[in-house]
Amino acid sequence: MSCKHENKGPLHIKNFRELKQQATPCNNNICEFVYNFSNCHCIITNKSTYLDINCCKNNNTLTYNGSQLRVERVKLYLPSLNYYNDGESQGELIIYCSGGMQKPTVVLCIPMKTTLSSTKSTKWFSKFGGHVPNKNQSHQVNVQNYTLNDVIPQCGFGIFNGSMHEPPCHSKGIMLLFDPEYSIQILQTDFDNIKKKLTSPTILNRYPIKKSAHYKELVWNSVGTSGGYGTVSKKQGGKWKLTCNPIVDQNNKYLAGGPRSSFVTPKIPELSEKTKTILIIVGVVMGVLLLGWYVIIPYAKPAWDNVSRRFKKKKEPAATTGGGGRKRRRR
Repeated sequence: MSCKHENKGPLHIKNFRELKQQATPCNNNICEFVYNFSNCHCIITNKSTYLDINCCKNNNTLTYNGSQLRVERVKLYLPSLNYYNDGESQGELIIYCSGGMQKPTVVLCIPMKTTLSSTKSTKWFSKFGGHVPNKNQSHQVNVQNYTLNDVIPQCGFGIFNGSMHEPPCHSKGIMLLFDPEYSIQILQTDFDNIKKKLTSPTILNRYPIKKSAHYKELVWNSVGTSGGYGTVSKKQGGKWKLTCNPIVDQNNKYLAGGPRSSFVTPKIPELSEKTKTILIIVGVVMGVLLLGWYVIIPYAKPAWDNVSRRFKKKKEPAATTGGGGRKRRRR
C-alpha cells in the first residue's frame, strides 16, 4: 500500500549543506524532539528489501513538541531510500512513529555509513550483523542494554511536512532528516553480511528538494538531538519554555517570509549628543531632588526642629523681663 497524498518521501535532496543554509530556521523550543528508548529485546525479520527490526514499541519516552509518540516499526535499508546529497547513502535506518496530537506521524530518517572504528552504533549493529536471517525468516536479539538510543545521532535535522510513501500515511505528519555529516556507523563486515541477504529497493519517484524554493519548504533545527537522549524539563534556567508549531499554508507549505510569519521591529531614531547630555543632566537633577526628599529631609528634620526649640527657649526670657522698666515715649 502506498500513501496517496502528494507531500511524501522518499526525498531527493540535491545538497544537504545548502538545505541547512536556506531552509526556514527553527529553534529547539518550536521543534522540540525528546527521546529515551528503553532496553529491549528485538526480533529481526528479513523482508527481502529491508530488515524489519521489531523492538522498543513500548516503555519509551518519545515526544515531539510535547506530544507523546509510539514506535510503530523500525526498518533498515541498504542503500538508503532518501537521497541526502544527490545520491544514495550506504544505508538508512527509518523509525516510524505515530500517536501525536499535533503531528500524527513522525518519521526519523537516519543515514548510515561504514567504518572500521568501534562506536555505539557499530556495537548495536554487531548484535545481529553476524546472524542475518534469510528472506521471510526472523532472528531474536537477546542481549542486555540493547536500545535505540545508540543509533540516534546527536546533531541537527531537517523537517519535511509530510510522510514517507508507505504507512503510516498522513499529509500533516513530518519527516526528520538527520544531517548526513553525522551518519550512524556500521562495521564493514556487518554491512557486507546484511547486504548479502537483501535486495535493493526500487523507488520510481522521489520528492525533489533541489532548488532554493524547495529548501525553504523544510525547516532546519540546528540543535536537534545534540543534547543526547533523556527527558527535558519544561523549566530551564528559571524560564518556562514555549511550545508552538511552525505555521503552514493551505498547501502544507511552511511560511518562510511575509507579514504573517514574521514581526516587524520598530525603528527607534538615534538620539543626538546634545539630547543625550540634556537627558543626563535632567536625570542627575531628578536624582538629587529625590535623594533630598526621601533621604536627607527625613533625617535632617528632627535635628532642625531640636535646634529651633533651643533657640526659642533662649529668646523667651529676654522678651518677658523688664516689666518695670521705662517705656519708650512716642513722639
